[in-house]
Amino acid sequence: AGLRSIDAEPLGPPTSFRFGTANHTSGVDIPLPADLSSTGALNVGRQAHTATLLADGRVLVCGGYTSGEIVTDTAEIWNPQTGTFTSLTNRMTIPRAGHTATRLPDGRVLLTGGYHPQPPLGELGTTATAEIFDPSSTAFTATGSKTTERGDHASILLGDGRVLVTGGGVLSSGFITDLATAETFSSGTFTAHASPMIHTRFAHGIARNNFGKVLLGGGSDADKSHSFFSETDDAFVNLGEAVGDEVRFGPVVEAFASGHFIIAGGDLPGTVLRVDRLSGFVQNTGSGLSSPRAYAAAARLGTDRIVVIGGLDFNRGGFIQGSMDVIVEGGVVGARTFGTSVTFSPALAFHTATRLVDGSVLICGGVNEDGSQLN
Repeated sequence: AGLRSIDAEPLGPPTSFRFGTANHTSGVDIPLPADLSSTGALNVGRQAHTATLLADGRVLVCGGYTSGEIVTDTAEIWNPQTGTFTSLTNRMTIPRAGHTATRLPDGRVLLTGGYHPQPPLGELGTTATAEIFDPSSTAFTATGSKTTERGDHASILLGDGRVLVTGGGVLSSGFITDLATAETFSSGTFTAHASPMIHTRFAHGIARNNFGKVLLGGGSDADKSHSFFSETDDAFVNLGEAVGDEVRFGPVVEAFASGHFIIAGGDLPGTVLRVDRLSGFVQNTGSGLSSPRAYAAAARLGTDRIVVIGGLDFNRGGFIQGSMDVIVEGGVVGARTFGTSVTFSPALAFHTATRLVDGSVLICGGVNEDGSQLN
């Protein structure tokens, strides 16, 4: 395919290039252990939950697994002024784990799908139900159901105010069927999207930039390609594969302030991809995570740094990581990854990382090395 610039422009003769790898952190703002501070504990230990920044700067934490496959309908709110979590008296309309939560333009929060208990006792299934949390009343109210039941799907707010819900899987009799469908939510109604998602995506990552592009990364064993959802065309576009890429489940997908994206982990090597904000050109940065990570959590610091926290190392039998990496925008291929000396004890996976109003990141919940839910 020939050489390309970080903006996907072909680079041809007679130009020549000299490549080098910088393995030092000179001039790079790397998070330090001193930057990590503790805050109040969750009232309920949980994993596969959601944590959503509210318009007033508080964080809504909903659902998740509290022990094994026990799913909760409880919710709580973290207050940045006090650093404490407060349990809500009102409960979700049903227990949910592996669901999504999306803040709507009016400040309410839409919760969709997920895994929930169903007969016989002890069994789990997926749900098509949805509900809305109103911060002013702290009430959860059922809203129109999705066109398809889903768990481990993804959702994101679009520029026109709709919520895009993608992929996931249907759980029945202990078996998951991956989905290639998508739908949108607006004014209390879900509508099946006419554009196909190209192929199934389960436990994939999603992020949106300010250029009308939504990136869907990983989540398919059919191939290793990634996709854009173009808000201009209201359609999914195949971006193809990065050279030498592998299948990814549970990757993290984030956007820099510039609009360029990264897809990190979810694969055995722990590689980091960069995706151009407009063309969608995908390339392996060649600067991988310090350890393979799946089902980690990520958030952007400032404009040009993305932290990737915890996760599972499937090379070591699902070993849970307690370390953190930082991906910095720039360099020959648009991003470089550095390990940090920041560690979390206990280690964690299936947790959340929520960027706050002041630019800091709230990390909560997850599962630790002995299988216990964290609070």
